[in-house]
Amino acid sequence: AWRPAHRARIRQTTLAPAVNREPERSSYTFGPVTVDVESHLPEASPFLRECLMPAVACGPFGSGELVVRATLSQTLVERAERRAATAPPLPCFALERRLVMLPGWQEDGATVVFDGGRGCVYRIDARQIEVIGRPGEPPVATGLMRIVREVLTVRRLAREALLDLHAAAFEVDGRAVLIAGPKYAGKTTLLCYAASAGQARIIANDRVFVEAGRRPASVFGVPTLVSVRPATLQWFPQLGQGARSPMLTTAGALTLSQLAKRLGAAQVGSAPLAAVVFPEIDDRADGWTLDTVTAAEGAHRLAACQFGAGVVAPEPTVFGMRYNASATIDGHAIHGVPPGLRFVRCRLGKRAYERDAAEWLQALVSASAPRS
Repeated sequence: AWRPAHRARIRQTTLAPAVNREPERSSYTFGPVTVDVESHLPEASPFLRECLMPAVACGPFGSGELVVRATLSQTLVERAERRAATAPPLPCFALERRLVMLPGWQEDGATVVFDGGRGCVYRIDARQIEVIGRPGEPPVATGLMRIVREVLTVRRLAREALLDLHAAAFEVDGRAVLIAGPKYAGKTTLLCYAASAGQARIIANDRVFVEAGRRPASVFGVPTLVSVRPATLQWFPQLGQGARSPMLTTAGALTLSQLAKRLGAAQVGSAPLAAVVFPEIDDRADGWTLDTVTAAEGAHRLAACQFGAGVVAPEPTVFGMRYNASATIDGHAIHGVPPGLRFVRCRLGKRAYERDAAEWLQALVSASAPRS
């Protein structure tokens, strides 16, 4: 299984068309990073664009600094699955509270990883990544999206001084508002509330990059899938309506584009930062209240919202090690918040979302307006 003696045959098989069709080729650009994608997976390109845009720009193939190639091979996936049964777990993807560990091994200078949940294999080397999936398995497209997004994000973090934050974001009146807080703080529900007012454009649901060196600071959405929890669905039942993508096998999962469309909202990839909102669920209250907090307290709260802060023992992922991305962000940098940035506490009672969303949005704009 995966012996060096079989290397030439394996390479020829993995890069050969798996179906009788020309591969689809595009490039994806996120800030200073561009990745080329060549795919033999049916419907993969439309799914990639839906998941990644508008935060990531799509362009013609050939301008990328590395290539992600996706194809299908039942034989190679089964072979890797057998090897994975005895392979050690490797840190592959950093989430907000944990590292995703997948079985992997080294082969001819490359790292090979088996993703059983998506039925595919990733072969990672310096200039290209191969995504090999089983024919007829829609989740393979999700694996391809995961790889493209991971490469774009880790390479951008390696090149720019960015704050990597666990936060939702929307734009109103040409300025971005972050919704920052720990898991289950109500970020997605509050984002939906803001978007339902008809005046806000969605930037991100779960993760953002902030380029604090600019004045004003710039917010860039990081594409993620949205897990719609029952509490959010209770207030916004339209999120559960409409056809589900066959690429998404997790119950309640939507792309950010699907979330925006079902709320009747538009999207935007980035915007200048004006304010940060910290939601707090208060079951003893009835509606919502807004009050400003000091810059010192806001910076302290925001520091706790660094992406990956919940990981007990952070370590570099296979992508971070391969592409020179740091596993952690300097916590001191976040205290240098841009001048004029406003911080707002939003207490949410049991019936908060019954009040008019436009009223909340106007109150937030007023509370976060710069002091004269």
